[in-house]
Parts: sequence; C-alpha cells; structure tokens
Amino acid sequence: MNSLPTTLDLMKQALDVRIAEHKVHAANIANLDTPGYKAKETSFEAKLAHTMEGDDKWKVEMRVEDSNRPGRADGNNVSMEQEMSDMTQNSLQYMSTLNILNKHMALVKYAINGN
Repeated sequence: MNSLPTTLDLMKQALDVRIAEHKVHAANIANLDTPGYKAKETSFEAKLAHTMEGDDKWKVEMRVEDSNRPGRADGNNVSMEQEMSDMTQNSLQYMSTLNILNKHMALVKYAINGN
C-alpha cells in the first residue's frame, strides 16, 4: 500500500465532506423563512473498503437527514444561531484539514529534496 496516494485521497475526501456540509448549512440559512422547511443535518461514516486491486482505502460517506429540532409555529425549525455555530465549526475543521495536508506535503517535499 502506497501511503502518499492513500493520504491524499483521504484528505480530498475530508475536504469534499467539509464543502458538502457547508452547502447544507447554507441551504438551511437560505430557507430560514420558508414555512414548513425542516433543517438538514449531516452525519458521517468512514468505512475501510477493499478495492479490486487488493488495496484497502478509506471511504467517507455523508448522510443528510431532516433535523428533529423543535420548530416554530409555521413548522420551520431552522435556527440561525445553530447554523452559524455549525458553519464556524465546519470552517475550522476545513482549515485544520488543509493545515494537515500542507504539513504532509512539506514533509514530502523535504524528502524529495533529500534534506
């Protein structure tokens, strides 16, 4: 198993998940005043998949489900405070993933240069 492609693939999946989660929160905020709209929540699951080539690879799956938060009289249950908090946390996780990727790539560059 080659660790560089595996690491890069996992980092790509992690960044893709953060982007998708951001879109879910943005859609919730966009529907703040839509009567009957149920806020969406995300959940993630990482699975170790065995490929045809015999390599084990991580696959990150995201599920989007309706939130069971209490709602307003019009049936909408979007909370601007909750969405902004979730977006902030997601942004921090995105930046952390980028930092890990940057550090990993700096190590690869260091190894290639023979230092």
